[in-house]
Amino acid sequence: ETQQAPHLTFDGPRDYSVFEHRYPKSARKNRKRQMRRLQETGATSFVRLAAGPEASDVAGRAVHLKRDWLRVRGLVSAAITDTRTEAFFRDCASGNGPKSGVEVGVVRSNGDVAAIEIAIHCKDRVAVHLIAYDAQFEKTGAGSLLMEDSIRRACESGMATFDLLAPGAAYKLEWADRVVDVSDYALALNFKGKVYTSAYLARLRPAAKVLHEHLPMAVRRHLATIVGAMLLISDRAGVT
Repeated sequence: ETQQAPHLTFDGPRDYSVFEHRYPKSARKNRKRQMRRLQETGATSFVRLAAGPEASDVAGRAVHLKRDWLRVRGLVSAAITDTRTEAFFRDCASGNGPKSGVEVGVVRSNGDVAAIEIAIHCKDRVAVHLIAYDAQFEKTGAGSLLMEDSIRRACESGMATFDLLAPGAAYKLEWADRVVDVSDYALALNFKGKVYTSAYLARLRPAAKVLHEHLPMAVRRHLATIVGAMLLISDRAGVT
C-alpha cells in the first residue's frame, strides 16, 4: 500500500506574517474569522506544556478526543483504539526517563481545553502525530488554529520541515507544499502468510473499505462502536 505524507518546508522568510502569504487570501481570512469566533467563547491561550504530569494527562485526553471524533464519523483506528497508544504518549510526555522529543500543545478557551496536539521534535524537523479537538469547539476551528500556531512556531524557531505524516488527508494538503510517498510492504514467509497477503491485504481489506464508505452513517457509527469495543476487549485481554 502506498500513501502520501504531506509536509512543508521553511526555506524562505522566518517571519510568519510574511511566510503565511503562501496560503490563499481566503484561507487566511477564514482563520482570522475562526480566531474571533474562538475568542468569543472566552479568554484564549496557546500553550506548549513542559514534560510532566499535566502534559501526560493532556496527551491521554487527546487520544480519547480522537476516539470520539472517529466514532462520530463511523470510523475505527486500531492504533488509536489500542490502549497502548495512549499509554505510550502519556509516558513520553511524563518527563520520566530520557527526553522523547514528544511535545504537547494545547489551545484553551476560558480555561477549557479546545484542542490538543501531540508532535514529535527531532533535530530540525517537527512531525505532527495527532491533533484532536473537543466537539463543543468544532465550529471555532480550534484544531486548525492550533495547527497554524504550530507552523508559526516551527517557522520562527528555525525548523526546516513540518511533517504532517501519512495519510494525505485533504486538510493536510491545504497546509503542505510538498508530498512524499510512503509505502508498506508485506512479505509472506509461509503458506498462512501467502493467504493473508494475497487474500486479506490484496482483496478483502480494500473491498471492505469501499463497502464501508457506501454504508449509511448510522450503520457506520454502529459498526464503529462494535469494532472499537471488540478491539478494546482484545487489547485488555492481552490479544494482539
